[in-house]
Amino acid sequence: MAWQLLRHRRWHALQIWLQLFIGRIRRAVPAVLFWPFLIAFGLLLMSTFVYGIPWAISEDSVDHRLAATAVVVGGATLLLATFGSAIALLAYFQSVRRPKLALAMRLGDDPKRGVVSTVIGAGGYKEVASHPDSTLNVNLICKNDTSARNPAVKVTFVLGLSGFQAASGWSLVDHGSSGYKSAQWDGGTDYLVHGGWERSLPGLPLGGARLTDNDRKTAVIQIRWVADGILGRSTALVVGLE
Repeated sequence: MAWQLLRHRRWHALQIWLQLFIGRIRRAVPAVLFWPFLIAFGLLLMSTFVYGIPWAISEDSVDHRLAATAVVVGGATLLLATFGSAIALLAYFQSVRRPKLALAMRLGDDPKRGVVSTVIGAGGYKEVASHPDSTLNVNLICKNDTSARNPAVKVTFVLGLSGFQAASGWSLVDHGSSGYKSAQWDGGTDYLVHGGWERSLPGLPLGGARLTDNDRKTAVIQIRWVADGILGRSTALVVGLE
């Protein structure tokens, strides 16, 4: 009874190990290579242990048995080399795989909100009201199982607004005659967005930014993001001014 239980546990552990190994190979190796590799590996395994070993045992002379044994050992060596090549291929594909980093943004706490309130500021210019609903909230999302390292995000007033105000966690850049046009956040080399995970950036207040024209009803904001091994991507947010 104890032996049967031990054998069952060993077989169960072997099944789990095979599932993990095949799953990792399938994720790392392109689909066009996975099934040919699996078929070749299975045929080699079957030919070595199902036909090779019985053939070596069944030979009647010592010389024939030695020759058959050499063939079986050679096949087993090839099997081991194939297994090692698969591991190396897995490590290679994992090392060159790039993360898929996406970005989500919203004004305030409402993902559907696209309007900010304005007030008359100094000099009679309209500016965005300082309110939680006028804070731009940005999330970085890694959509595959490869972590994104050293991310950075840049937010730029493209049309309708100018003059970012100081914000915690953000650096103001691209200074012009009407103030800072951009705000930039840098995660640093030790900052990771783990695979299948998301991280929230510090809120970026738009309050205090001036309208380029008091009669404007919309503004355009560009958001760009990048990370190690990822080319810069960008999107635009159209904001209503009321």
